Amino acid sequence: MLLSVLFATAALAPSFALAAPLSVEPRATTKILISSDSTTANYATGNALQGWGYYLNTYTTLDVRNWARNGRSTRSFINEGLWSSLLASTAQGNYVLIEMGHNDDGDPTAVGTTAADRATLPGIGEETKVVTTSTGAKETVHTFS
Repeated sequence: MLLSVLFATAALAPSFALAAPLSVEPRATTKILISSDSTTANYATGNALQGWGYYLNTYTTLDVRNWARNGRSTRSFINEGLWSSLLASTAQGNYVLIEMGHNDDGDPTAVGTTAADRATLPGIGEETKVVTTSTGAKETVHTFS
């Protein structure tokens, strides 16, 4: 019996060697990128108040990049260039976490208020409305399609 096991092992050994990778390429660092608001944001070092994104790196070995900013809505995150910067730093195999919504409320047609600059249209359709921002700029606001 022992001879049979030794013979089988010797016969299969070359196939195990062929199954091993011939060269190992270094893997790119996988990142988690976060798009969010104050619920996720990093606050000043030493501040007891921190968003959940501050702690995420303690639960994973992946590289966590927190783009969250206090008070941002989906609309202001895009308008301030944060979304395009986040996208520019992504690579194949990265993860993007999006957690937003509670700063999106309000009336985007209210004239002269900065709160209106964050608001989106209610609904899940494809409606749009052109509004005037607090700086006087024209902007097309969308629903959550």
